[in-house]
Amino acid sequence: TLGIYRAVMGRDMPMMRVAFAVAAILFLALIIAPNKWVSIVFTILALMAMSCASALLWSIYLPSLGRTGRVSSVNGVIDCIGYIAAAGANLVFANMMGNDNWNVVYVLWASVGIIGLIATFIFNQNKKKKA
Repeated sequence: TLGIYRAVMGRDMPMMRVAFAVAAILFLALIIAPNKWVSIVFTILALMAMSCASALLWSIYLPSLGRTGRVSSVNGVIDCIGYIAAAGANLVFANMMGNDNWNVVYVLWASVGIIGLIATFIFNQNKKKKA
């Protein structure tokens, strides 16, 4: 990811877009992956890209709350919601995978990346309008 970060010249929003796009592409590529080893590599890389996007999101959003004095509180609430969502997702995805619907799971994961990518463009447009 350091090479990609240098390629986008350290700008956080383009890096986040690349991370969301890479994750979405790799999750969709899992549908046509030729064997389990390729699937494992694609899954690891997609999860790394999604983690990169998540870290960048927090690095943009949380510091913007600095003037409110609520950075720790908001971080705690968001973190808690993340754990609740993860627990719920485990139930949903476990049922899907139990029914051999892996492709549906891959499409859902890719959709998260696509939604994140779209959100970065919407956020950037709102930011430009305020300036």
